[in-house]
Amino acid sequence: MRAATQTWLRRQGHTPHYHYIDRDDAPVGSLVEIELDGRTLLLHMDPATPPDWDAAQAGDIILGPGVQVDYRTLARRGYVNRVKFVSEGNQRVMMLDTELPHVGTDWDFELADCTIDEHGRLITPVVTRLKAARATEEQTPVPRRAPRNRKRRCRSAH
Repeated sequence: MRAATQTWLRRQGHTPHYHYIDRDDAPVGSLVEIELDGRTLLLHMDPATPPDWDAAQAGDIILGPGVQVDYRTLARRGYVNRVKFVSEGNQRVMMLDTELPHVGTDWDFELADCTIDEHGRLITPVVTRLKAARATEEQTPVPRRAPRNRKRRCRSAH
């Protein structure tokens, strides 16, 4: 994890500090905090330990393969970034993707395709497209109904 991310983060101007969280309910190395100038990425690799989505210290939680996210959390957040390692020859390569509600995950991106934004969040090409689509939706005016002309009925006295 460290070898895969350190150069990538430094090229973006970050000075990463790695903390391997030692908990009784998670194997060593399965929860890795990467501190980036006051922001924290939490790589959550242990499927047996549920992520704490409300953790104040986590700027962004990135899930490993097999780590589940319940649908309500996924819908509330809009997306969840995921990480896994694949073998290419004699090397392990970090792959990333973004899980979307009703879409799933395709594992299309390498670190070079992604950035960390000013809030300490991992931005994949899927997140970039999602944010652009949301911005377009916000700028598109909502059509308003034309007011109805209501004719008053006059009652005549007979």
